[in-house]
Amino acid sequence: KTLKAFREGKIQVLVSSDAMTRGMDVEGVNNVVNYDKPAYIKTYIHRAGRTARAGQLGRCFTLLHKDEVKRFKKLLQKADNDSCPIHSIPSSLIESLRPVYKSGDV
Repeated sequence: KTLKAFREGKIQVLVSSDAMTRGMDVEGVNNVVNYDKPAYIKTYIHRAGRTARAGQLGRCFTLLHKDEVKRFKKLLQKADNDSCPIHSIPSSLIESLRPVYKSGDV
């Protein structure tokens, strides 16, 4: 039911597990956000592959702690990809969201 609503554009964001996304082709996925660092390159490719299907453009964002960046870049090298732009977010911006997150209003 949820996947159908996503495909029909009734909902804009779909949160799923790796197991749910394997082998699925959902048209119109433009962005993938990894909220946890994939342990294996194959997992990353499956996740990123939800977008940019059939020659379409897409983006894959991976949220990392600064201590995870070096290892993630090594993971990408296994896929012959050395392009990894880094966008830092000041901790003050993240901390300001903590009360909202804890309240469950997100």
